[in-house]
Amino acid sequence: MFQNKVSLISHRGGSRENIENTIEAFENSVKLGANILEMDVYLTLDKKIVVVHDHNLERICGVDEYVSDLNFD
Repeated sequence: MFQNKVSLISHRGGSRENIENTIEAFENSVKLGANILEMDVYLTLDKKIVVVHDHNLERICGVDEYVSDLNFD
């Protein structure tokens, strides 16, 4: 028999409750009942994977640089 199931998706880990894309935000979202965590991932210049919503860092830290143009450090 078909069951209707609602999925609760947490965008950026619930960016209105915590700093977006942090472990704390994702843990809080799961605690509140989210069963899907939406996140964006990018590679840095030195091939490190980072979780960040924007490919450019201007909005979140005031640096007009692209994640892919920077080393992780």
